[in-house]
Amino acid sequence: MKKLPLIVAILALVMLAMGCMDVEGMIKNAIEGMLEGLTATCTIKVSSTVGVDSTGLNRTGEYEAVSAQFDPETAVDFSTDSYRVEGEVAPKGPIKYTVDAAASVVGMFQKQGEDDALLRIEIWKGGELVHWSGTTSPWGAVLVVAFSS
Repeated sequence: MKKLPLIVAILALVMLAMGCMDVEGMIKNAIEGMLEGLTATCTIKVSSTVGVDSTGLNRTGEYEAVSAQFDPETAVDFSTDSYRVEGEVAPKGPIKYTVDAAASVVGMFQKQGEDDALLRIEIWKGGELVHWSGTTSPWGAVLVVAFSS
């Protein structure tokens, strides 16, 4: 029974030399399967409690997303994309920013005004709210962070 793992290893090496096994494909499939569990589609929702008669709450912000994908040279390639955003959060509903295949998302948003309306930032992963934060302070800032795993 102790010789069985040795025989299997020798047989695998012989089959590899003969071209019967796609080792690179097996490694790629294993890494891509692992990355599927570490990444997700994330949505950042920016909303406010401004009144219906208001034109909206001015805000600026920046968010970054870290993504990961298979790279034959390094096995896994991580990249970071950064986005600067600004504008009004209207009373009719949130503004949404979606990032596909993100390993993590971080965002920083600031109110641009003296009012006491709530600026609320949410991070959603697969239809589930994973983190939210907000501020009512004039010129207040909100920081949100979420990891996909």
